[in-house]
Amino acid sequence: MKWIILAVLLIPITELVLFLTVGKAIGVFWTLGLILLSGVVGIYLVKSVGIQAFKDLPRQIERGEHPANTVVDGVLIGIGAVLVLLPGFLTDAVGISLLIRPTRQLYRPVINRFIQRKIRKGNIVIVR
Repeated sequence: MKWIILAVLLIPITELVLFLTVGKAIGVFWTLGLILLSGVVGIYLVKSVGIQAFKDLPRQIERGEHPANTVVDGVLIGIGAVLVLLPGFLTDAVGISLLIRPTRQLYRPVINRFIQRKIRKGNIVIVR
């Protein structure tokens, strides 16, 4: 809970500092253009990557495979989609990195460890 409050405070401040720094370096027009371009690229990635993730899940279940990575990827893609829709350089960079498979694979072990820790503590219960 503490990290959510901290993020809510720090992310907008960081985005504002980045926006002003980039705006000063390249101009307001180009800065706005970059924000729009990163949003358009992000939305395109959300559309193409998100659809593929939802197609993979039923196929894996039909084959009897464990879909844990696909589920985690779906969650990361959802988070990436939200971040891409928020205006700003930091949120767009993190959001796009969550939408690209090679960088998303870097996040997956961290998420898996987090989930496993919650399961061990009893905060997450798996029902079979």
